[in-house]
Amino acid sequence: MPATDQEFARFAKWALPLRSNATPGIVAKWLVATATGADLKEPRNEWDDYDVKTASGVTVEVKSSALLQAWESPQGKAPAIACTRLRGQRLAPGGATYLPGPPEFRARVYVFMVHAETDPDLYDVFNPDQWRFRVVPRSRLIEVDQSSIRDSRLEAFGFTHVPYAELSTRIDEVGQREEIPEHPQERTG
Repeated sequence: MPATDQEFARFAKWALPLRSNATPGIVAKWLVATATGADLKEPRNEWDDYDVKTASGVTVEVKSSALLQAWESPQGKAPAIACTRLRGQRLAPGGATYLPGPPEFRARVYVFMVHAETDPDLYDVFNPDQWRFRVVPRSRLIEVDQSSIRDSRLEAFGFTHVPYAELSTRIDEVGQREEIPEHPQERTG
């Protein structure tokens, strides 16, 4: 761990460019975790079956994308907003190996986020007002049965944007309505 806050800030500026592919996704998870009162005492485990466990116990997978990218988009073309790898392989206890079986939807709730700011001078990945949030139950994704989904398709399904101030409440509402087990292989036929 860097010895000083200044050293960590230098490291972060070098290693975590805010418009890269990976960094906004980590910030998106952070925004959901802070909105939902998740336990932030320990570092997140990127290999967990979900990204966030809310204060009320709802498991959440966070998928994110952005309109503004670090690379130049072809003139006049907006990037296609899609989230991939919706299903994941379940890890065995201890996280050293994967359990047998097909990839599955592992969290109870999925939050799809799009960073919507397109002006590079105003871009602030930490500003929740620049994000659009859609909260989707796992059961709906199981019905759709896809490994990726476009933001436009979520909109067509009727999943509207949720303001950041209402995100925790919506996640809890959707999570509590989900009656399927946290581990789909526990379902009985």
